[in-house]
Amino acid sequence: MWGVNVAADSVFYASMTGTEAGLVIVTADDPAMHSSPERAGTTGDIAKFARIPCLEPSDSQEAKDMVGVAFDISEQFDTPVFLAADHPHLPLQHDGRADRGRRDAGCPRQAASDAFPATQPSIIMVPGNARKRHPVIEERIRLLADFAEAFAFNRVEWGDTSLGIVTCGVAYQYAKEVFPQASILRLGMTYPLPPRLIREFAAAVGG
Repeated sequence: MWGVNVAADSVFYASMTGTEAGLVIVTADDPAMHSSPERAGTTGDIAKFARIPCLEPSDSQEAKDMVGVAFDISEQFDTPVFLAADHPHLPLQHDGRADRGRRDAGCPRQAASDAFPATQPSIIMVPGNARKRHPVIEERIRLLADFAEAFAFNRVEWGDTSLGIVTCGVAYQYAKEVFPQASILRLGMTYPLPPRLIREFAAAVGG
């Protein structure tokens, strides 16, 4: 996360202006201090502050498959996208299809846009323009939350409904190891969350 902290000004600016093309920011959180001297927040923290969608793969294969999907989300919603990976070390398969993840998630490849409009007001974030962008950003997050409800990487794995676990990222692997019979809601997009999917899952377990 140190890299994202250092680049915070540019990241927040890109969220405000939009991207006009695909922009995926790959980060590696360090919750157990494997490679940094202190834990300076998580990608999810920055995502909420910057109003940027965040994808969290649970293993190396999902990390690979989500790259194309993240670019399509970026292009579709005109936003940077975080792809947060917590140092996974699991087998990886490559089937020669670069668009496998995007097709499985229902995200078609977007056509190339026209030349970049360098003079449009939305990319010059003086206060007057920035204030006008805030409603746009909030509407974008609302649309992304709707999108998250049917996002293919947000999925329920039904098991014993007496125990339900909502998890994401590498924590999913630990949950499966400790509670192999539990029902699990595995979130691949952790910001914005899919509220309806979570409510429906919670209502179906633990009773």
